[in-house]
Amino acid sequence: MFIPSAKSKISLLILFVVSIILFVWVNNSRIYIKERYYKEKLAAAKLMQQAENIIKEYRQQQGIFVDEENDPNKTALIGEKETLITTDRGNLTAKLTSLNPNLAAVIVDMFKQAKVKKGDKIAMSCTGSFPAMNIAVMSAAKVLGLKLVIISSVGASMFGANDPQFTWLDMEKLLYDKGIFPYRSVAASLGGGRDLGRGLNKTGRELISQAIERNQVREIRENSLE
Repeated sequence: MFIPSAKSKISLLILFVVSIILFVWVNNSRIYIKERYYKEKLAAAKLMQQAENIIKEYRQQQGIFVDEENDPNKTALIGEKETLITTDRGNLTAKLTSLNPNLAAVIVDMFKQAKVKKGDKIAMSCTGSFPAMNIAVMSAAKVLGLKLVIISSVGASMFGANDPQFTWLDMEKLLYDKGIFPYRSVAASLGGGRDLGRGLNKTGRELISQAIERNQVREIRENSLE
């Protein structure tokens, strides 16, 4: 059986003491460097989190079932795979990624790169396919004091805001009524093929029109973009 000598014990003790000293020195000499626009980014991320929590609480109060397999954080911002207003295929991983409140901070940085200023008017196109991404943009815009002119596409791809009774427009109005955002869509389209609901059946198109009407938004239904 090996028995360390007194010399070995002293060496180990010295190494231990030196390690502790180095650890304390490194830990106390760290320098925190904040990202550009740190204050605005943090505020936008917190606002997005607040908005998501309001939607989550609202759906819980309604007793709506949330699929924990597809929406592990129970955000209620992940829809079903197929509903009557599902327009296209959708990637669940992409939808889950968009839930991260830090996305609002990314949008702040993008706005800053575009050199927009407080009070600037920005055109925004919202989609029912990515409600969390819409919320991220609104969060960044509010923090930076931007004015948004919004046109929404109500239909949604798989796992988006595809509940006919709680579409993106319903989420938008909820957040407006709660005082989270000062923004509402000025007009909305059906979404889907050619933005006319192509690919949906008649019932699906009617359900989207009803959602637009109950949210008191002007419906856009044209044969072309001209």
